[in-house]
Amino acid sequence: GGGTAAPQNSGTGEGGAVRTLTVANWQGYGSDAEYAVQAFEEANNCKVVHQYFDSEEALLNMLRQGGLGQIDVVLPNMAYVAIGKRENLFQPIDVSRLENYGDLREDIRDVEDVKDADGNILGVPWTWGTTSLGYNPDAISDTVDSWGILWDTDYMNNVFMLDSIRDTMGVTLKYLGYSMNTRDPVALEAAKQKLIEQKQSGVVKAYQVDETKDKMVAGEAALAVMWSGDAQYAIDLNPDLAYAIPKEGSNVWVDCM
Repeated sequence: GGGTAAPQNSGTGEGGAVRTLTVANWQGYGSDAEYAVQAFEEANNCKVVHQYFDSEEALLNMLRQGGLGQIDVVLPNMAYVAIGKRENLFQPIDVSRLENYGDLREDIRDVEDVKDADGNILGVPWTWGTTSLGYNPDAISDTVDSWGILWDTDYMNNVFMLDSIRDTMGVTLKYLGYSMNTRDPVALEAAKQKLIEQKQSGVVKAYQVDETKDKMVAGEAALAVMWSGDAQYAIDLNPDLAYAIPKEGSNVWVDCM
């Protein structure tokens, strides 16, 4: 984002300069894995430095507030690439230099969100998944097949919602029968009021992102809106947990580098 695709030179002295690649990402989201960093640094004779964010909005603000030209690589959701491109926060990527680019699923790589006005690619898919319902079957007396369970007062103070406007509004719109991508003011107002109703009912224990999976693993919630990667992480640690796609449907998200 803002920087170039190649590591930047820093330091002084002939032959002594250390190239640095600065990456902005969620902590623990692949690019800072020890094995990956070590292999990359050895292959490219450079130093990898990470700057962490705790929300997509925080990433965009990081770029707006001095990150341009300082941060080389970012890992946002494709929807936030679409926001950032309107502010020229991302540079085009020469995908001809990526030998495996053509092996990516076309319906995931070839989306308008990651293209600029000239059709240049601004983001390359790194992973994809869904946003859906993680739950503890031992704490649930119902079949988990609808977003409506998030409003069920049988689970008072036992529901975790994502601290993400896009995802929280998205699942509510889906429950009400609207597209997650609608701009219809009537639909948006209906979803807003439904979320206010949910909060006022007392079913929501917390609005979180990073800690939700750990709370689920520890059995501190019956239900949670979760990204599929976090849900799988939680299930790996606690096989009693489960993950379901509601009958109303969900979304597919793509995170891009």
